[in-house]
Amino acid sequence: MVPLPSDRGNPYISQLCDELRRLGVTLQPYSLRASWHADVLHFHWPDHFVNRNSRWRATRGGVKGLCSCALARFRRHAVVWTVHNLRAHDAEHVRLERVFWPMFTRFLSGYVCLTEAGRLLAVDRFPRLGKKPGITIAHGTYT
Repeated sequence: MVPLPSDRGNPYISQLCDELRRLGVTLQPYSLRASWHADVLHFHWPDHFVNRNSRWRATRGGVKGLCSCALARFRRHAVVWTVHNLRAHDAEHVRLERVFWPMFTRFLSGYVCLTEAGRLLAVDRFPRLGKKPGITIAHGTYT
């Protein structure tokens, strides 16, 4: 899963990971090697790969993220995106993102949205999602 929980991270991720572990799911930090072995490669903010401070790091991150998706799909394993944002908060490499997103959504096996309105917006922004299995799971509270 990308990202795994951290003390400074989004509480949603911590709560989700706690529940997945309670259900017996083994979570591993992201790496190309983990992508090869994982049954499911689960992304939350894939724009993290291309939103780096230099164009070189952003390109390398985008290639690494897409390679991990390709490896997972080559092994016939699932690639899932929980859609939190339709656009990066700090898009630094807009042209790179124009290449990254269509390729990323092509690799997806399915996606999760947090609201039905969000699902409709996601399909409008990324039409390829309309041909993929998707589900809406309501976003809970952090309390």
